[in-house]
Amino acid sequence: MSVVSFAKTQMEVGRCIGRKDFDAAIRILEGSLSHDPTDIPSLEMIALCHRWSHRNDMAIAAANQALAYDSKNFDAIRLLAEIYAERNEHETAVRFVRLGLESYPESLPPLPKIFFRVLHLFAAVLPRLRRIEEAARRDLGDRNKDNREWYSWAKQYLAWYDTASGSLQTPTVH
Repeated sequence: MSVVSFAKTQMEVGRCIGRKDFDAAIRILEGSLSHDPTDIPSLEMIALCHRWSHRNDMAIAAANQALAYDSKNFDAIRLLAEIYAERNEHETAVRFVRLGLESYPESLPPLPKIFFRVLHLFAAVLPRLRRIEEAARRDLGDRNKDNREWYSWAKQYLAWYDTASGSLQTPTVH
């Protein structure tokens, strides 16, 4: 897939997700999989779109497909842990939580300050971009926030499970 084609696909997917048209986003992503069925980021996004559409069985299938290509894929593992915990399938959830803690990613570096300065400049010139600037600061200001929140949840979930089940296993976090 060419860079232009890739960028166009990502923009289309982004627009669909922004409109909460998850089915359209899935169709576009599945179309891109015809070029590369091992495209793990597309499989992850398909899983998320199914999750956002409340089709957890399909989300599980897509996340497992991503894990078939990369057994340590943190995002797929995280999604599976959350779904199984919601379903009260605690043994399966704990297995994925432990695997997620073992596969926990390195922290992402912060975005360069110039990114936010340029965005602020564009927002000053084009007032319609002010909302985008605010959202970018909120969502991209701390790129590790979601992972830290999941880590905290995972530790609490394991503590609860270990207490409830009488198990005293603790994962090794790398």
